Amino acid sequence: MDRDSSLLNLPIGQPLTDEELAANRRDSTADLLAHPLNGPFYVDRSAGLPKITVPLLSAANCAHGLDLQRRFFGRFLKGEDTGWDRQPPVQLNVRHVDGGFEQRAEQEGPLARTEWTRLYLHPGNGSLSTEAPADRCTAQFDALGGGSTFTTEAFAEPTEITGPAAARLVVASSTTDADLFLTVRVLDPEGRDIRFVSALDPAGVVAHGWLRASHRALDAERSLPYRPWRPHDRLNPLTPGPGRSAWR
Repeated sequence: MDRDSSLLNLPIGQPLTDEELAANRRDSTADLLAHPLNGPFYVDRSAGLPKITVPLLSAANCAHGLDLQRRFFGRFLKGEDTGWDRQPPVQLNVRHVDGGFEQRAEQEGPLARTEWTRLYLHPGNGSLSTEAPADRCTAQFDALGGGSTFTTEAFAEPTEITGPAAARLVVASSTTDADLFLTVRVLDPEGRDIRFVSALDPAGVVAHGWLRASHRALDAERSLPYRPWRPHDRLNPLTPGPGRSAWR
């Protein structure tokens, strides 16, 4: 509830009337539409992580998540030796193109042995390469069309993609705003998509992200090359036409 909302003074355990229940309901969709920018409304509803002084576990309800919960609660509620003290700081579930999974323990994230790789978009031929394009060119598509696809050369050896990714784009729009959706996909030798089981989709992709152009402002102090940090506290509309608007 909002800070200025009145709280009902009812004894613990006393049921609320239909009128009281109705007064406490919120239309979440209307709330979101009424608060398009970050501010007190969202701050009041966000967890203050530095204030947490007790062990906290956030886990899904699949079999693996249930096992984590049993060991966590056994350790901190019952004092049992469940092996939790030997739990690695990071545990990956690596997805393979054949549909299999591999659990792997790590000590940090992003991984210290990450080979950060910069790839350049080549709108002229739709390629994705470690070499920057020699000439300036553009790729054009309709907002509700199929978009643009950029592909790398076929990988000559097994390659693992683990950790964060960021994209820097220079775009122009015929409107004052635009929603961009970026997807990292894996294609087989015939150009067909290889699907992966994800948290919400049994036929997911490697990674995806989206951003509204008017929310492209960056917090330079909190941003990292692989993790742009956006305050989402103001709007920066686009100038319609072939101008340049760059963000990552």
